[in-house]
Amino acid sequence: MRMTTRFTVVLLAALVAIPLSPLGTAEETDPVLAIVTHGSFPSFDGVLIHYTAFQPGGASATDPVPVILHSHGWGGSRAKDIGGSVEMMLLAGYGVVSFDARGHGQSGGVATVHHKDHEVKDSIALLDEIHDTMPWVAKETTSGVDKDIVAGAIGGSYGGAYQLLAATYDDRLDALVPQMTWNDLRYSLAPNGVVKSVWVDALYGAGKAKARIHSDIDRWFFEATATNQIPQDALDHFAGSNPDPSAIDAPTLLVQGIPDVLFNLNEGIANYAGLKAAGTETALVTYLGGHVIPGVQPLGFVGPQRGGEPCGAYADLAITWFDKHLRGNNAADVPTGVSFALENGECLQIAGLEQRIHNSYALGDLPLPNNAGSILVPVDVGTGVLAGVPRLGATYTGLEEARFFVSLVLVDDQGRSRIIDDQSTPFRVFGSGLVSEAINVDLAGVATRIDAGDQLFLRIDGANEWYATSGSRTLAPGVLDDVTLELQFAEGTGLP
Repeated sequence: MRMTTRFTVVLLAALVAIPLSPLGTAEETDPVLAIVTHGSFPSFDGVLIHYTAFQPGGASATDPVPVILHSHGWGGSRAKDIGGSVEMMLLAGYGVVSFDARGHGQSGGVATVHHKDHEVKDSIALLDEIHDTMPWVAKETTSGVDKDIVAGAIGGSYGGAYQLLAATYDDRLDALVPQMTWNDLRYSLAPNGVVKSVWVDALYGAGKAKARIHSDIDRWFFEATATNQIPQDALDHFAGSNPDPSAIDAPTLLVQGIPDVLFNLNEGIANYAGLKAAGTETALVTYLGGHVIPGVQPLGFVGPQRGGEPCGAYADLAITWFDKHLRGNNAADVPTGVSFALENGECLQIAGLEQRIHNSYALGDLPLPNNAGSILVPVDVGTGVLAGVPRLGATYTGLEEARFFVSLVLVDDQGRSRIIDDQSTPFRVFGSGLVSEAINVDLAGVATRIDAGDQLFLRIDGANEWYATSGSRTLAPGVLDDVTLELQFAEGTGLP
């Protein structure tokens, strides 16, 4: 059954006395920021989905406002109180509805990782619920779409994925601002066939501790741990948890963390490229955060003191995006193109991904290290701004399957070494006996300035911190022949 409970009225100056006039009457002010309502509704299969609605104090059926959907990260729960992005949306005049995803918080059911057959249908049912029960939300009466409302969406990670997936299957969201989320969950969890064991362990642990997950996830986790390979039925399932940017027509501002080692820059670029190809208005803004674990660098490397949002704060960017696409304010100064947050805190803005120079470097033949080893290969690039997705080409020759990890290392003029943006890319060559296989694969995207006196290196390892149990098990490492490295350099605005 549907349940709705009016919970509280939040005041701009909470719990403070209203000053009295000399006659002893309250001043004629309107201090109400939002009416907060907790409710639930049965989704398509009867599972109750719980939400909290934040109705702006001045909003009503006769003066409706656009609504912003919000949801949480994996293992989290909805916003029940005013604060953070919810408060900023309210102060900007938008209503907010925050909800617990299936298997999280108070919502029923079990989590299946925003699958199209479950959580996506919940999001669609929530749009119906808002239309039917919240008269203060602005309706779209000329679109020809049933139960259409004026709605945007915010949220990060798991809370970013629901936006792209809902918009893939439903046309009622009018503007999206997903932060640090995925394009292909199969790539996120096991790029190039190598299980990202540290993050898979962490996500499974969070799901068991703070959510209710489908029993298949238990089986997949233990099988992946034992075999160092994601089971095929898990990969098939996660394909149903991926958005299709070509099906999205809602203007979408993508916000992606460049040092994010779970959902890296490649995921944001893939979503951006798909939206652009479909003719959907989009922009990609990056920042120096995301799914990071500070200080995790190999022995002898120094992690830079990076962080922040040099290309714009998330909530501010979202409000500007909504002002244009929900309120029709064409004068709103929205981001365009791609904005790269560099490691030193600068912001590089380019009109599009095509506004870059692609340089290729021949590195010869390189022996692969064993599990405990690594090699460093100098790459003479001079100076410039590295911004984008590098690409490695080679031919692997060896006696059995191989796993290795590739990263870009920058040594500054003081001799300090760091892995650029903490990004390492795994490779796995399958086979037995004598194996010869061509490799032509994207590395994880990066963005940094290379100054005079800096030296760039390609680093190849047999093991990696993010893949703690997924390192090379080869006793006789093979060779990479005819290695080439393609790098992307950009020039733009915003640099001193």
